[in-house]
Amino acid sequence: MKLFRVDYMDDCDDEAYLTVGNSTEEVEERETKKLQEKCSCFMGCWVFEINEVDGHKIVVE
Repeated sequence: MKLFRVDYMDDCDDEAYLTVGNSTEEVEERETKKLQEKCSCFMGCWVFEINEVDGHKIVVE
């Protein structure tokens, strides 16, 4: 498992949250489906893998 940040736009409001998954593609597909149902005016989402924070490696178990 890896850690990902998901940024999305809902009617010009920028939001972000963290989630886990196996690949960027998997997370993007899963979260896009969730956000399309949740948001009133979904405009898109972008997924970024987080490998480290302040020089410290991230390990997800």
